[in-house]
Amino acid sequence: MVNLLQVVRESILGKRIALFGTRFVIETDLFGTLQGQNTVRPRAEGSGSKSTEAYVRTALRGEGAKEERKTLAFLAHTMIQREGLEAIVFAGTDLALLFNPSNTTFPFIDCAQLHIDAIVKRVLP
Repeated sequence: MVNLLQVVRESILGKRIALFGTRFVIETDLFGTLQGQNTVRPRAEGSGSKSTEAYVRTALRGEGAKEERKTLAFLAHTMIQREGLEAIVFAGTDLALLFNPSNTTFPFIDCAQLHIDAIVKRVLP
């Protein structure tokens, strides 16, 4: 078994990051995995609620929409500049409906892709 949370923690070790995902994932610092790390939370009164709302709309729709991608990309760029972040961590599989390496203009870490890569590495050494 490959522990997703351990894989994520190891990959962001020492990096200053912010999480994008559901409010619960953000408020618990990825289920407590990133407590004590350099994790910056989106501000609840603004970017935090906007990022959660965009994520939930995408998840409920089951497909990406230009408006959600635009909202989250703007928030990512703003937070990276304001907070000196090294990356945005996509802590929700539904974000793959919006972002991929070819359409993302900011540094990001995709938790789902990290997990897949770790599983493949274990199966095919």
